Amino acid sequence: MKAKHYILALSLATGAACATTGTDPRRGALNDAVITERSAIPPYTGYIRTWVQLKVKSNGTDLTVLLPHFEDGKRIPEIGETCRIRYHSEIIEGQVGDESVQEANANVVDQMECERG
Repeated sequence: MKAKHYILALSLATGAACATTGTDPRRGALNDAVITERSAIPPYTGYIRTWVQLKVKSNGTDLTVLLPHFEDGKRIPEIGETCRIRYHSEIIEGQVGDESVQEANANVVDQMECERG
């Protein structure tokens, strides 16, 4: 009986500690990310998920993020622009640039604000 209570108490304490740290390894944010490369813009179909791939550099670190593309005419950042980006990691399927992707782990943009360089 004591072992069960110990495990429960340890689980609750660990869960509370994780909940209060605010760090989720599946989420990230970049404040001064410079767009270094951009994929082709996939045609919007309405039934296949589509993304534009952006390679960015922030504080000496390179990262690839996918910007959801779900409406024609939406402004997409150009190479050289500086952006603030919030993203999360997920398994995707669909069209990235001009390539078909199935079950790949990717950093997907949740929010992006850019300034032209």
